[in-house]
Amino acid sequence: CSLESSCRPTVRRCCRQARGFPNRGLGTLVPISTALTTLEGRFVIGHRGNAAQAPENTLESFRQAAALGVDAIELDVRLTRDGVPVVIHDPTLGRTTDRGDVVADVSLARLRRADAGAMFSRDAGASFPYSGRGLTIPTLRDVLDVLQVARAQRRDLQRLRHFKSRYR
Repeated sequence: CSLESSCRPTVRRCCRQARGFPNRGLGTLVPISTALTTLEGRFVIGHRGNAAQAPENTLESFRQAAALGVDAIELDVRLTRDGVPVVIHDPTLGRTTDRGDVVADVSLARLRRADAGAMFSRDAGASFPYSGRGLTIPTLRDVLDVLQVARAQRRDLQRLRHFKSRYR
């Protein structure tokens, strides 16, 4: 695109390039009107990461969602007593952890002791595969770091595939 054209550029690439949608990558911006009106280009959004397969709003859940190639990730942020932004949906820990504290009433250090995998079950409570595996409530910085690494790995993999296909 050129600035003189009718195509409105986005942050990552121009509209014409973005309309191709496949392999657009986490963080690639496309015009919202195209994203919502193009049937073959629907966004896949990881709701609280990959919450169907891993405890919601945990680094494991976000890693899985990124590995699946989602286009965006939805997450929830709350502040701890000491003002640190953490990623958790509920105002209390009871539904997703082994503790019942209110997020805004506890420090990050205490929050980190909660088992964020304790309540997750794929089989209506018959088993808890992530309980005791060291999952904690992540800070917003932790999540952004994980997603940045996942994005770089995906970009490197795409470059490798391009290189291999070009030089066979």
